[in-house]
This record gives sequence, structure tokens and C-alpha cells, in this order.
Amino acid sequence: MSMRTTISLAMLALVSFADSAMAAKPATPDAVIAVAKGEERINVAFDDKHVYVDVGDKQLMGESSAGKRFWRRGTGGEAVAEVKNGDEGFKIRTPADKLILKVKVSADKIKIADNEEMQNAWSIKFKANENAKVFDAKEKQVGAVKFGADTGKTKIKDAADKDVYVVESGKRSNSYGALLLKDVPEEYRRILLGELFVRGL
Repeated sequence: MSMRTTISLAMLALVSFADSAMAAKPATPDAVIAVAKGEERINVAFDDKHVYVDVGDKQLMGESSAGKRFWRRGTGGEAVAEVKNGDEGFKIRTPADKLILKVKVSADKIKIADNEEMQNAWSIKFKANENAKVFDAKEKQVGAVKFGADTGKTKIKDAADKDVYVVESGKRSNSYGALLLKDVPEEYRRILLGELFVRGL
């Protein structure tokens, strides 16, 4: 086999691999969340091995492997985070193993902190058939996820009850409250949303 043929076959294999990786992404998002006043859409999708959170051309993909989920920018892009399950929730760490967020889940609350001791934690509180409320580190309510019984629409509102996001399609989920945690950097906030959503929280 000539060198030229070998290179051609190698390039074809790479293209096929890229195409198969892209094809793995579900054609229809599991949730579409629109910014209340703007064109931006947050698309969340998942399959048995991947979680995707896209905002325009800002794409994040989490791939499950060896008991963890590895998050990258785009398919095969730069690694940004690793997620590992724990007894009561999960942890999001940098690829260098530095803690970004620790998440603890109970029957009526999701607590999120940037430290192991869970000090000054943010929280999403909820009860069955009620709206979810989002609180900052000082236990001050910063917004809510409101599920419209009449309209079927879910709206994510700020502390002044103004729409920040509207869920255009997708299941009822308390995970949308993660979008209101403005102290969490945007990229990690989107990873948090994806992790909570895929867990059915």
C-alpha cells in the first residue's frame, strides 16, 4: 500500500469518526430555553452516553466514561470539567482536579457550593406540584421556576418576578433554576443545568 493511500485512508477514518460523533447528537433537543428578551436559545439534549448544552455556537458536550462525565467545548474540543457522582449528589471539577462545584440533593432541595464544606451554598428549593425557588448564599430569594398549570409553559423569573427565560419545550424540571445562579460562571452554570436536567431533578 502506498503512502498516499495510507494517508487517504487515515483521513477518511478521521472524517468518519467526526461524522459519527456529530451524528450521535439527538436531532431534537430535550429542552429549549429562550432568553425572555432576545434571540438566544439554550438547547439541552442527551442520549445514553452524552449530554449536550448549546447556546448558539457555544457548545458543550459531556461524555460518560469510567464512572465520570467529561465535559468539552464542542465535540472533541478543549476539556473544561469532570463530573463524578457521590453518595448525595455530585462534584464538578476542573481537568486538573480543582473543585468547581459540589452539589447535594435531598427530597426538597438542591444545594450548590464552591467548597467541600458546603459553606455559603446556593439552593433550589421545591415541593411536589409547586414552583421551585432559587436562593443565593445568604438565603435571599433571587428568583423562581414557575410552572404554568394553565398555559403549560415554564418561566424562569428573577426576584422582581420578571421573566428571564422561558422554556419553549421540555419536561418540568427544577434544574432550570441553575440559570439564575449568577455568581457561578456561565459555562459552569450550563454544565450544572445539563447535569441536573439529565438526572431528572
